[in-house]
Amino acid sequence: MNSPANLPGRRTDTARRVVRALFQWRYSALIFFVCFFSFLMTLAYILPESFTAKANVFVKAGRENAPEGSLASTESIRLTLTPEDVISESMIMLSRPSLEYAVDILEKEMRPVPKDGISKSYLNFQNWCRSRRLLPGPLYTNGKIPEKFGDEVYSDEKFRYDSNWWKEWLLEREMPLPQAQILIADLEGNGLKENQTKIEDLKEKVSQLLDKERLFRHEQLIQKLGNKLTAEIEPATRVINLAYEHPSPKWAKRTLELVLEGYIEHHSNMHSLGKWDKKIVKDVNGKETTIRTYVNSANTFFQEEADKHSKALDDVQKEITKFHLSHKGGDLDSQRSILTQELIQNEQALRSLQGLKDGSEQLALESPEIAVHQQKLLNLKLELIEKDAIYANKDHPEIAKLEKQIKNTEEALKEQIEQKRTVLQNRVDSLDIELRNVEVDRTTLENLVRTHDSHLASFKRYLAKVEEETIKSAMNEAQITSAKVLEWPAVPNKPSFPNRFVMVLLGILLGIPGAISVALMRAYMHSRIATVEDVEEVLGVSVLSSIPRFKRIPFRNPFKNGAPPVVLNAARLALAALDNEGRRSIHIAASTRGEGSGTLAAALSLEASNDGRSVVFATLDGFPSILGNAENIEILQLAGVPMDAQREAIKAAAEENDLLVLSGPGLAGGGASYASLAEVSLFVVSGTGVHFDVARRGLEQLRRYGKVVLGAVLTQRRNPIPRFLYRFI
Repeated sequence: MNSPANLPGRRTDTARRVVRALFQWRYSALIFFVCFFSFLMTLAYILPESFTAKANVFVKAGRENAPEGSLASTESIRLTLTPEDVISESMIMLSRPSLEYAVDILEKEMRPVPKDGISKSYLNFQNWCRSRRLLPGPLYTNGKIPEKFGDEVYSDEKFRYDSNWWKEWLLEREMPLPQAQILIADLEGNGLKENQTKIEDLKEKVSQLLDKERLFRHEQLIQKLGNKLTAEIEPATRVINLAYEHPSPKWAKRTLELVLEGYIEHHSNMHSLGKWDKKIVKDVNGKETTIRTYVNSANTFFQEEADKHSKALDDVQKEITKFHLSHKGGDLDSQRSILTQELIQNEQALRSLQGLKDGSEQLALESPEIAVHQQKLLNLKLELIEKDAIYANKDHPEIAKLEKQIKNTEEALKEQIEQKRTVLQNRVDSLDIELRNVEVDRTTLENLVRTHDSHLASFKRYLAKVEEETIKSAMNEAQITSAKVLEWPAVPNKPSFPNRFVMVLLGILLGIPGAISVALMRAYMHSRIATVEDVEEVLGVSVLSSIPRFKRIPFRNPFKNGAPPVVLNAARLALAALDNEGRRSIHIAASTRGEGSGTLAAALSLEASNDGRSVVFATLDGFPSILGNAENIEILQLAGVPMDAQREAIKAAAEENDLLVLSGPGLAGGGASYASLAEVSLFVVSGTGVHFDVARRGLEQLRRYGKVVLGAVLTQRRNPIPRFLYRFI
C-alpha cells in the first residue's frame, strides 16, 4: 500500500525540497559560512608572509652543442638544441654546486636574528630532542653567528683569565659539553694561568663543536634552498622559469641572484676543461678580497703539443733541405723517368743482339760498327754467290779467299756483337743500380714529406685548439654561456603566501558549497517533524490540514477574542472530513501536551456550533478560553470520573447531541485508551520539533485503541520559504 507521500498528487518536487531545506537551515548554513570565511581570513592575516622572487633563463645553442670533428671550408656549422639539453640545464640549476655557491655567500651576508616567543620555544624543544638523540645534528644556538663566536674565543684577555666568561659563554649558546665543563671546574680550582694545556684542549673542543654546528647548518641550508627553489620549463619554449620563496623580499631576490651566478659558473665549469682558482688577498686595512682566476689546463696542454709539433716540423724541414742540397736539387721523378726510359732502350738493344746471335738478321740495329760488319758480310756472301756461278770448282782460290774473308768477317761481327752486348749489359746493370738508388731516395723524400705533412697537420690542429680554448677561457672569464638570463630577479612587492585575494575566493567558492552541504546534511539528518512531508513520509498518515505559525503578542492570551482564522480553517477542514465519514463523535489527541490538540478540539466545536449544531465538548482539563460565550456547546468535564462512567456519559451525550468532541490527554502518557470512547480519532502533531519516534509511537497507540484514524493535523507548521518566493517555487 502506498503512503500518502507516494501518491501522484502528493509527490514533492526535489528542487522545492532542496530550497525548503536551505531556507529551513539557513542559519546553520550562514554560521558555517561565517566561521569558515573567518577562519580563512584569520589564517590569511596570521600566517607569516613569504615572498617569491622569479627569474627567466633562455637556453640557446652554444659551443657545447657544436659537432665534433673538422669541417670542410665549404661547410657551415649548424648548432642543434634538443629538449634534453633544456632539461639538463634545469638540472644544473638545481644541482648542489649552484646551491652551495649561493649558500657560501649567504652565510657571510645574512645575520640570524635571535628567536623569541613561540619560535624560541620551538628551538628549545628541538635542542631538547637533539640532546636525547631524537633528532640528528648538534644543538642550535639562538641567532648567534659562528664567525662571531670565533672572534670571542680568540680574545686573549677573556680567554686566559676569565673562567666565568667561559661558563657564561657555553651556557649562553646552549652547548652542553661535559668535557668542557669538567675542564672549567678544574680551571676554577687551580687557576687559569697555570693550566695552559687544558685551556688549549678546551679551545680545541669548543672549536670542534663550532665546526660541527657550522657544517650541519651549512648542509641544512643547502637542503632548504633546494626544497624551496623551483625550475620549470615553459611549454613549447626554451625558457626556464626559476622561483624562490623567502619571508624577506630582499633576501628572496638576493638568493635567486646568487643561485643564477652559481649556475652560470657551474655551467662554465661543466662545459670547459679549466677551473677557477681562488686567491684571498688582504689590503692594508686587513680586508680580505677574493680574486678569482680562470686556469685552463687544456689550453696549456694544447699549447705544449703545438710547440712540440712545431719543433718537429722545423727538424723535418731541415732534413728535407739537407736532402735537396745533397742531391743538388734534382727532380727524383724526372731522374727516375729518364733512367727507366734508358734502361728500357738498353734492354731492347740486348734483345736485338740476342736475335742476331740466333740468326735473325732482319732486326734493326742502331750500332754502326755492327751494321758495317753486317753489310760487309752481306757483300762477301753476294760476291761468293757470283764466284760460285763463274767457277765450277769449289776449291778455286778466289772462292777460298772469299770464304776465308766471310769467316773472318763473321768472327769480327760476333766479336763486335759480344762487345756490344757486354757494354749494354754493363749499362743495364748500372742503370738498374741507379734506378734502385733513385727509388730509395724517393722513398726517403716521401717519408720526410709525409712526416712533414703529419707534423704540419697536427700543429695546425693543436694551434686551432689553442685558439678555441683561448676563446673559451675568455668566454668563461666573462661568464658567456649558452644560457641567457632574460630576466634577473627583482624585489617582490606583494607576498606570494598567503595570497589574501585567493583566500577570499576560496572562502567564497568553498564556503558557499560547504554551507549548502551543511544545510542539506542537517535536513537529511533531521529527525523531528517540521513539514507536511515529514508527517506523510514518516508516519504514513494523510494530513487533513496544517496550521502555520501565527504571531503572538507577548504576555497576552492569543485566544481571548476567539480562535485565530488559521485555526478555524483547519477545524473546518477536519469537520468536513468527519461529515464525509458520517460520524458523530471524534477523539482529538497528540503524542504529548502542548501540541495544540485541545485548541483544535475547541475550534472544531466552535465551528460546529456556528453551523447550528448541538455540540458536546468533553475534556479532562478546564474550560477552554477559546470557546468564550459560545452557544450550543455543552462542556462535559471528565476529570475525576471513573472510566466506565466516562464511557456512559460520552455515549449518552453523543446520542442526545449532533456532535461530540473529545479532547483526550497525551498519547505518550496513557491517553490512548480514550480513543475507544469515540467513533473516529484525529491525530494532532506539532511542527515545533516533535521527534519522529515520539510521533510514531503516539500514532501506533492511537491506532491500537481507536476504531478509525481520520487523519492528522499539523500545527505550528514552519514556513522556511518566504511567501514572495514560495509562489515561484
